[in-house]
Amino acid sequence: MNGNEFYSDISYEEDTLIVKIDYYNKKEMLARLIWFMPMHHEPSIYFPEIYARLEAFYPTDVELNFAPFKTNKRKFNIYENKGVKASEGERSLTLISNDNFEIEDNIAKSQFTLKQGNIKWLVLSYGLDFPLSINAFHPNFRLNETRKFWKSWVLKSNYEGIESKSLNRSFLIIKGLFFEPSGFMVAALTPSLPESIGGGRNWDYRYMWIRDTSFVIEALIRAGYFDEALRFYLNIVDVIEKEGKIYSVYTLNGKKASDEVIDEELEGYYGSKPVRFGNNAGRQLQVDQ
Repeated sequence: MNGNEFYSDISYEEDTLIVKIDYYNKKEMLARLIWFMPMHHEPSIYFPEIYARLEAFYPTDVELNFAPFKTNKRKFNIYENKGVKASEGERSLTLISNDNFEIEDNIAKSQFTLKQGNIKWLVLSYGLDFPLSINAFHPNFRLNETRKFWKSWVLKSNYEGIESKSLNRSFLIIKGLFFEPSGFMVAALTPSLPESIGGGRNWDYRYMWIRDTSFVIEALIRAGYFDEALRFYLNIVDVIEKEGKIYSVYTLNGKKASDEVIDEELEGYYGSKPVRFGNNAGRQLQVDQ
């Protein structure tokens, strides 16, 4: 997007995990971008997708760059009027779009103009063999279903005290850290979260820490989220009983955390290095609080 004095404002839709980004030129809002992962009340339905809805309030020029994975390893396949697929080994991400893409410097790029009132949908899908049309994903339906899911989930809370909105937001974040197929919760969603910006203590927190689960379970119970608390507890106990031992850190599938591997090519948050994948805490006994 282009324009003088251009800036953006990012926030969540109230009582949801739907992200909205408003783009401004001076004091006029040019466009709104909504990001969300689709949710459904049926617990056995999972979507390996992220949806984006861009709405223009004024004529808006847009440049779309798609560059997942490492620059020197990714490969692209372009599908006319359906999108582009990026692959690295057995992994792949497909950006579903009715725009045409060109590859420049190993980045898939597309440029288009949205007229006033126009809406553009994009879907980012993991592991898709062949791209489908954008309409096959029913994006408007998914957005409405996702709104209903989060707003009804928030209503399960039994807390009615002060700062209830802030507390609800905290529980929404906790819920968003759960991996639905296993019922386990990660400490964070990034492999490169530094303890201090620019420092070397740049860890992979995409694991479940046993010592922290008691606090999460207690908080969920106090707030009235009994289903999540019980499932979390029972799944942890089940893994420990099957293994016959307890580890400090587990993967989302209930396995022992893999040992740390350092990737010198990548930079973490605000240039913090090195980036680590895996966590040696899997070999440690951590019982402190």
